[in-house]
Amino acid sequence: MLKEYAKSIVFDYSYKYFYLDGYGKDFSVLNVRNVRETNDFQEGMFVANLLSFYEQLLVYEQNKDLVKKYNIEKPLWIFVGTTVSEEESDIIQIVRFIKKIIEDEAWLRKWIDNILGSNTGLTDENGKDVFEGKFKYIREKGIDLKDIYERIFGGKAKLNLYEIKNAEGEIGLKVGENDYFGVINIGNVSGFKRLLEGEGVSVEQDVISGSLFDKIKEESSKINILIGSRKFIEGWDTWRVSSMGLLNMGTGQGPQKYSYLEEG
Repeated sequence: MLKEYAKSIVFDYSYKYFYLDGYGKDFSVLNVRNVRETNDFQEGMFVANLLSFYEQLLVYEQNKDLVKKYNIEKPLWIFVGTTVSEEESDIIQIVRFIKKIIEDEAWLRKWIDNILGSNTGLTDENGKDVFEGKFKYIREKGIDLKDIYERIFGGKAKLNLYEIKNAEGEIGLKVGENDYFGVINIGNVSGFKRLLEGEGVSVEQDVISGSLFDKIKEESSKINILIGSRKFIEGWDTWRVSSMGLLNMGTGQGPQKYSYLEEG
């Protein structure tokens, strides 16, 4: 048996040594001890995730020589939820947050100021704000809301959603008449559209564009945000994923061992 299996073993390189040699991802665990309201937690974590992704985009854009040398792809922000067409679906929550960010600049500014000012009300076991010491790059550089809107969403205007008729299960997101900045990839589009209508969000039809999801890996892709359910995580991969929002995954039994919201 040793001789048979030894032919297939290249080397024994466990994750501990893989990480210590510098190939793994750095991470931090935010143990929030004081949550005034669930909504505060969700909004604070979402805006913090936005700032993290924005920071990644800035570093990518300002270090083109390095990213080319190491074959680093343009950052992609993804969200994976478990529920799509239920009344309070995970995917609806994400669309709701994105809509609020795009259309309520005062709300976004307030959360950014609280996060960078370590005044979110979300504290750890030592009573310190969980974001204290985070986002050093943009703290030093400063925040330009206009740049956030342009770099992530392609501009600032009304959020519009379009069902991509040439790509089953896809809904594109854009502001005004700008290019698509995001795509929702789900199975039950009709049920999800009914939920959106209940939120006062209409979904138009796009009969011209091809699949946005299929073009995510292309260098010219302008898609910065991918939203979906577990539908697309099995058998799909890309080097672009840099920040992940995971909603209500791992709360039950099964192979998806994820928590509520994580930064990739």
